[in-house]
Amino acid sequence: MCRNKLRYYRTQADMSQRALAKASRLCHQTLVKIETGQTKKPSDQTKRILSNVLNIPLEKIFPVNYKSFTRTELKKKLIDFFSDIDLEERERVFRLIGVFIKETYGE
Repeated sequence: MCRNKLRYYRTQADMSQRALAKASRLCHQTLVKIETGQTKKPSDQTKRILSNVLNIPLEKIFPVNYKSFTRTELKKKLIDFFSDIDLEERERVFRLIGVFIKETYGE
């Protein structure tokens, strides 16, 4: 079973694999491998390109299992994700991240 939802969102956009490959400037075979799960971890750049072409948030196409990350990896990913927001909001979000990590990892 495929762990990503690329095929679902591609078909919802009424695009063939070849059309999506062309629009994203990716090799058709790369797209096939991602959809079938042969490529388990597409690069972040590839995921961003596909997300942009389909106009679907990256996390919807490629769900993340946060429990597979170490605490440090998770914290870095979340901090990077929220780095574009203003300082006051960022501090509030970082407090929530701390609570999330504590609840997820039981620390």
